[in-house]
Amino acid sequence: MNITPRAAATVMVLRDGARGVEVVLQRRNPDMVFAPGASVFPGGAVDPADASPAVAARCHGLDDRTASAMLGLEAGGLAYWIAALRECFEEAGVLVACRREGDHPVPADLGHERLRVADGRVDFAALLEAHDLMLAAADVRYFGHWITPPGPPRRFSTRFFCVAAPVGQEPSHDDREALTTDWVRPHDALASFESGDIDLIEPTVGSLSALARFDTVGSVLAALDAANDRHPIRTVDDRHGRRVVLPHDEINTPTAVPAGEWNS
Repeated sequence: MNITPRAAATVMVLRDGARGVEVVLQRRNPDMVFAPGASVFPGGAVDPADASPAVAARCHGLDDRTASAMLGLEAGGLAYWIAALRECFEEAGVLVACRREGDHPVPADLGHERLRVADGRVDFAALLEAHDLMLAAADVRYFGHWITPPGPPRRFSTRFFCVAAPVGQEPSHDDREALTTDWVRPHDALASFESGDIDLIEPTVGSLSALARFDTVGSVLAALDAANDRHPIRTVDDRHGRRVVLPHDEINTPTAVPAGEWNS
C-alpha cells in the first residue's frame, strides 16, 4: 500500500554541558506504532491548527513567507516551526516563547498545561494568548528534511530544527508517548547506539553525527544561521536524508535539492 508521508516537525533542544553540547533525547513508548522504543527528539505531525492565523500571529520574528522560502515551499512553512514548538511543549514540557517585546522570560509554571494542549482540551494559540506570550520562532533554526521510506505503517515528511534550551526550563517526558528524557552528548548517544544500549532511527543518527562536530550550542546555531542565510539553502545528503550544509561538509552543492528517503 502506498502511504503518503504526513508533514511533521522535530526539534533538537540543545544546551552547553560540562563536556560540550548536549541534546534532549526521549525514549518512545514501546507500544507506539511509529519507532517503538526508539530514542528520538521531541516532535510529531503538523496539525491543521498549526497553520491557523491565530497561532501565526503569535510568532515572534518569523512570518510564513520567510519560513516557506527557507523550506523551499510556496506557502505553509511557518506551520512546521509552530508544530515543532508545540510538540516540544507537549512532549518535553519546554515552551520556547517570549513576551511580545521578545526579551522577557517566560513563566516557568505552565508545565501543567502541556497535557491539556496535547489532549486538545486547550488550544495552543489560546494558551499563548491567555498568557500574552509569543512563540520565539526566530530562535529556532532549520536543520534538515527526512522522509520515511515506503513500508512502515506510518510515513512522515519531517523537517528538523535546532533551538537552545530556554533558561529555567527542564525537559521531562509525558509518560505516554515518551517514557524517559535525558540530556546526552551526541558522541555518547552514538556510542550507546553502536553498543546496542539504545535504538536510534536513521534521521536521529544523521542529526547526532552532525551535532557531534560542535563544541558549543552557539557554534551550532551560528553555523545554521550562516547556512540559512543562503537562498536557496544548500543541503547535503546525510544518511539517506537531507540537511543544511554545515562547516566541514566536504561537498559542493550550489542549491537545495529535494529530500531523500531514509532507510529503516
